[in-house]
Amino acid sequence: MSLGRSLAMKNDAVWFLPAGTLEHDIELGLLTALPMPFAGTDEPIGLMRRNDAARTPVEESLVDTLREAGRARAGSK
Repeated sequence: MSLGRSLAMKNDAVWFLPAGTLEHDIELGLLTALPMPFAGTDEPIGLMRRNDAARTPVEESLVDTLREAGRARAGSK
């Protein structure tokens, strides 16, 4: 949470997180909430990975497993 907050505050970055998580920062004008067309969806999640390092087989397996679980969950609704 603190890493994402810091990156968003110090860079021209977009950060996806549950609504209301940073209400105080938004109220103070430190961050801005952008309108997103995700009405009725679950809270989004994501992974942060280095783009300058090779991905290990374990990392690839984890990402594949998470994607499969997300697809299965989306198909069950």
